[in-house]
Amino acid sequence: MSSESIRNNLAALKQELAQTQGLDTERHTALLDLINQIETQLDSSTDNDNNAVQLKKSITEFETEYPRLTAILNDIAVTLSNLGI
Repeated sequence: MSSESIRNNLAALKQELAQTQGLDTERHTALLDLINQIETQLDSSTDNDNNAVQLKKSITEFETEYPRLTAILNDIAVTLSNLGI
């Protein structure tokens, strides 16, 4: 998997976020911030374990209420892990 697949998953996540109802503003903003941080990290190729930790935390928080968001977040986490990020 490549950074292109991560970017595709991030785009899918943004689209799913736009369509998800019932997500509180704080979580929505936190996910958008996380997406932006991951995109910045991909652009700069710097190593930042904090994003991986935040991503795993987001997956745990969303898995029961928002399974589609969780699936996309999971794909992103696996791809980042495979790339060593």
